[in-house]
Amino acid sequence: MPTEENFSSVLTSFLAYLRIRRYASTTVYSYKLHLQEFFEFLRERSVLDVKRVGKETLKAYHEHVFQSRTKEGKAYSWSTGALRIRVLDRKSTRLN
Repeated sequence: MPTEENFSSVLTSFLAYLRIRRYASTTVYSYKLHLQEFFEFLRERSVLDVKRVGKETLKAYHEHVFQSRTKEGKAYSWSTGALRIRVLDRKSTRLN
């Protein structure tokens, strides 16, 4: 049965991969935050196993990111949205 451990395992593995590849610590931290945001999005939709993430889920997350607002109600810039999505591009081949 899928559990929260699934997300933790994927996150830990991915961060280790980034460190081995000598990504800057700020990049590792940023990717960690963005991947945690994605996992929260999945939890809200009762998707508790990353192996069940498909194109439709990724499209929905993409729309979610670009419709998100700051605490002040302003739209995020395109570049901020792209950064939040980029981690999934790097992650897409490593989700399972």
